[in-house]
Amino acid sequence: MSKTDKETLKPCPFCGSNEVQLYVCPNEVKTAYVVQCIDCGVSSAYMHSRKDAIEMWNRRNENEKI
Repeated sequence: MSKTDKETLKPCPFCGSNEVQLYVCPNEVKTAYVVQCIDCGVSSAYMHSRKDAIEMWNRRNENEKI
């Protein structure tokens, strides 16, 4: 994960931890990307691009509280 990815990822929406990481998961068909909280283990859905995985993780309800 690049420093830029780490800086753009929001804290975990469940435990509030800043220890989140973007993982690259290559497979036979297509590479997938997923963001996971190191502390509580929650993860995003697998996405087809780095950008989509980060956007999925950072998507929050306007009224959401951590």
